[in-house]
Amino acid sequence: MFDNVLIGLHQRAKAKPWEILLALPSVRREEEKLRELVMDILDFVGLAYRQNELGSAFPYGE
Repeated sequence: MFDNVLIGLHQRAKAKPWEILLALPSVRREEEKLRELVMDILDFVGLAYRQNELGSAFPYGE
């Protein structure tokens, strides 16, 4: 579940492809902020305790 939400949030990332390839510190900071946001989102919807489960393990509506 964590990775599914993180992938969705990558659309909001501001890093350019060359910055990612160079592994600039700004990219690492942005990635850490995205990871924190994922946990905030999962906590908000009550699924933080299931963050390590696969998305396919969830029925529709959960």
